[in-house]
Amino acid sequence: MAPQPTHRGLYARARHGEGRRQNRGQAPLQTYFNRRVLAMLQKRGKIMVGWDEILGPDLPKEIIIQSWRGKKWLLDAVKQGHPALLSEGYYLDLNYSAAAHYLPDPLPVGTPLTPAQQKLVLGGEVAMWSEFADSVIVDSRIWPRAAAVAERLWSPQATTQNVADMYRRLNLVSVKLEALGLRHRSAPAQAARPDGWLLRRGPAAHPGRSN
Repeated sequence: MAPQPTHRGLYARARHGEGRRQNRGQAPLQTYFNRRVLAMLQKRGKIMVGWDEILGPDLPKEIIIQSWRGKKWLLDAVKQGHPALLSEGYYLDLNYSAAAHYLPDPLPVGTPLTPAQQKLVLGGEVAMWSEFADSVIVDSRIWPRAAAVAERLWSPQATTQNVADMYRRLNLVSVKLEALGLRHRSAPAQAARPDGWLLRRGPAAHPGRSN
């Protein structure tokens, strides 16, 4: 059986393939296709959102660009007049720390965008690809780190600069989430024990810390 590509391998392959398509002159064809899709969606009162690969000079400005490859594509999109969302930095399936997801900001201090361009930045989106997350551990892959991203995206910028204080509050949120029925702390540890007894292990399971 051939080895399965890693997430980073798929990422590199996608970027390489995108470059080859442009070299072959397929960008105009993709723009034509997206224009057709946009017309169908608008007839049904829908808003079209596309990954940043579809960005091009002739793409209709009504299409929202969702940047998963990095802030460069977010900046390019709004500079070309498109509303845009940022996903890069918020992929929970990569198992980065809460701080790593908390620090990225769609509109950081010192952004090179003009005030008009800044209004086109709609925010960000937390993403969780679940190929390697079953029903036992999926809560622990999403929570409590998703709460850290939510604070980043929904709070005033001045209140989201202190990572240490974020962790203090995230621990409290983590306990409240488990009280509501989520099993992001207990289920993975319990599944690791063949006898079913709860075993708290690692920083994510420690009652005083959140991953």
